[in-house]
Amino acid sequence: MPKTMVDDSALSRCVTDGVATFPPTIASLKRFAVLAMAYGLALAGAAIAQTLHVPLAGVLGALTVSAILAFSGFELNPPDALRKVGQTTIGAGIGLHVTAAVAVQVFALLPAMVLAALLSVALSAVLSVPLGRLARLDHSTAFFSMIPGGLAEMGNVGTRYGADPEPIAVMQALRVAIVVILLPPLLILSEHAKPAAIHAPLPLLPAMLLIAGCLVAAFVFRVIRLNNPWMLGAVLLSGTLTATGLADGEMPWPLFFGAQVILGFAIGSRFKRNRMRKLPQAILCFCAMLLVLMALTSAMAVVAQGLLGQPFGTMLLSLSPGGMSEMSTTAQVLGLGAAIVTGFHVVRTFFVNGFAGHIWILLSRMGFHAAGNRLWDRVFKTGGRDPDA
Repeated sequence: MPKTMVDDSALSRCVTDGVATFPPTIASLKRFAVLAMAYGLALAGAAIAQTLHVPLAGVLGALTVSAILAFSGFELNPPDALRKVGQTTIGAGIGLHVTAAVAVQVFALLPAMVLAALLSVALSAVLSVPLGRLARLDHSTAFFSMIPGGLAEMGNVGTRYGADPEPIAVMQALRVAIVVILLPPLLILSEHAKPAAIHAPLPLLPAMLLIAGCLVAAFVFRVIRLNNPWMLGAVLLSGTLTATGLADGEMPWPLFFGAQVILGFAIGSRFKRNRMRKLPQAILCFCAMLLVLMALTSAMAVVAQGLLGQPFGTMLLSLSPGGMSEMSTTAQVLGLGAAIVTGFHVVRTFFVNGFAGHIWILLSRMGFHAAGNRLWDRVFKTGGRDPDA
């Protein structure tokens, strides 16, 4: 009998692997129990955050709890299928705000979205030079750690070009977590956003049917290999139904909040202690470079606000180095242009995930990082050794 490939998650081991894992072993049942307990604690943390009026409470509460548990040594491997359902639910909720006027506005901003994606890649490439020097990372690892792409995709692509996947995994997860932790409260404190007004929700059954339809659309998008199909497919189907008047309402709060918890849990579970303890210097250097990148994108948002006539909060989330699902969710919760934010991140994700390897090859042929290191030595008179030398 051929050996069956088994998913790493405890839930998948107990439920989805068929006869290969039945009857479930004691170890798999323990993993499932730990995961169930962790989800329960994450939900409780999200509820407490909601009670305290923390912005984006579902994501941040669950993220905090799961990160603490993961760093404490608990093996948290959330089921990938559950994460996809969460992303699809969020995408469906965002699509319910895409009226015909909003759809026209999004398409009109497409050239700006392309330019923003190129600028984001350029800034990340520049900052990967000091990241590599300060954190003592080789060129390819620094580049694929700094560029704002998919959490899994950048590690996979980087490995093909000699990068170390472990720092990439840690730093990409840190990027998403830090941005989603910092931006919502900053936007509220600076009065550039406020919690969105509550509209009449869809009845539960139509909402569930909409999510099911969005899952089918996402699966089709996955078959044709589009980036982030679960989010994009849901936004497009739900947005089309809304823009044509076939759907009207808000995603029921319990479903949307539950999806936030799933998303936050998935992010926090990546902060495993064995990974984090190996890279203290790299983590500190990356956090510094990320704050610089956020400052630069904030300046870009000020310029874009004036040129495009969009609210500063919408442009800040659109241009931020955060993840697409997280920034789109933030925009919806804070009453900003969630469809516009999603559009900017879809275009950037397409460029980065689809062409990161090609961009790396181009920069290597140009001698970009070697030139950057020579400039670093000249400016700071370090006479240091190039990590790739």
